[in-house]
Amino acid sequence: MIPETQNLESFIRSAVALVNKRLDEIVPAENIEPVNLHKAIRHSLFAGGKRFRPAFVFAVGDTFGVSNEKLLGVASAIEMIHTYSLIHDDL
Repeated sequence: MIPETQNLESFIRSAVALVNKRLDEIVPAENIEPVNLHKAIRHSLFAGGKRFRPAFVFAVGDTFGVSNEKLLGVASAIEMIHTYSLIHDDL
């Protein structure tokens, strides 16, 4: 849960850190075969971005009393889907 005294900027920073850590854990390293594919995935996924969508997931979860731990998979999946949509849009 997010303490009431925590401001929005701090909340978003925490959400970004959680999601980035999880994404780093689940996306294969760049030196794992197929190397070119994993490099491309990591480049697209970690190229920056505000990660507002995962923060929204955590904010809604906080509103309904659901822990960030339970929502981390959903928040990470939403970020991956968003990244995919950006790539698909460019094709």
